[in-house]
Amino acid sequence: MRRTGGAPSGRVFPEVLVLVSVLVSVPVLVLGAGCNAILGIDSPRLRSSENECIDGTAHCGVNAHCVDTDTAFTCMCDDGYQGDGLTCTDVDECAASPCDANASCHNTAGAFTCLCNTGYEGNGTACADVDECSNPESCDPHAMCANLPGSFSCTCATGYTLAGASCIPTRFSQLSSNGRCAVAADGTIWCWGRYPDDGVNAVPHPRPTQVVSGTDWTFVESSETNFCGLRSDHTLWCWGDNTYGQLGDATQQTRATPQKVNATMGWTTFSVDKTTCGIQEDKSLWCWGESASPSPHQLTPRQVGVDRDWVQVDALPHLRVWAAGRWLDLEVRQSTHRGKSDTDRDRHLARLSTHRQLTAVRHSHRRKPLVSGIE
Repeated sequence: MRRTGGAPSGRVFPEVLVLVSVLVSVPVLVLGAGCNAILGIDSPRLRSSENECIDGTAHCGVNAHCVDTDTAFTCMCDDGYQGDGLTCTDVDECAASPCDANASCHNTAGAFTCLCNTGYEGNGTACADVDECSNPESCDPHAMCANLPGSFSCTCATGYTLAGASCIPTRFSQLSSNGRCAVAADGTIWCWGRYPDDGVNAVPHPRPTQVVSGTDWTFVESSETNFCGLRSDHTLWCWGDNTYGQLGDATQQTRATPQKVNATMGWTTFSVDKTTCGIQEDKSLWCWGESASPSPHQLTPRQVGVDRDWVQVDALPHLRVWAAGRWLDLEVRQSTHRGKSDTDRDRHLARLSTHRQLTAVRHSHRRKPLVSGIE
């Protein structure tokens, strides 16, 4: 039987194959191009040179950045932020306690900072205790320092009491004539009121302040601007204003620290002013400092007369004598007598300067006070 209107059995016409191939392949190409342009991911690019992070077609959120990939791009939140790349929020790193136990955490935009607490040192993630007692200025020189975790404590030594942040002596053994300085029971010298720390410029000291080093002081005297102290070995040391050579160090240079007064033997007592006078162990009297104009100032100790029976001296601006077991103030008067002694040794007058006189006490046959000085 003959079949019509169709192709022979088992035969495929080439025209049909071509048509089917065209109809199927064209839609696939269009669909592929459309997906790549819209989604920007998961499909090969039509042009390998595309970079959305550079050409501005990628729009990431604030605190995010664009990352180019082989197939498209990705938006990623910056370090310290979290989100989907379009919306990024700050991460509170302090919530995870990243700092040392002795540190504080401070969250910042996109980051955090660790700071060691007071009394500790380190980078914040590791903090070690600071030994404040290793610093000699942490406590008063007369206090004991005890280091504590993150802190320290100061305890005044025996014989001292706390006054503000300072330790001051609870007892003084000797007070200067003008009440401005004193020797403490432990042999230290303390002053208060106006005191020249640099030897020149006086500054207020509302509490007793140790002004010089040493624990072997036995006696101290002071004027408004200069000071002298006697040590346990009977050496005499002076400091402060030296305009008139009253420090006895052969200069007129102001000194902030004690300078030793040269002498052939030790001293027993002394007085301080623009003129300094002292009595040596052989009971001889010596003075130095301001002299009557136009004479040059006496820069080193000079013996007054030749007598060796002096027991006390006072070179304050007014005259004082020792009588009846107490000091008596006398009116200042001028004298032109110069070391002239009478036969019964009752009186020995001399002029020290044009405006002040020296008062000293010596033994006499009648045990009467005598006024003396040098020119």
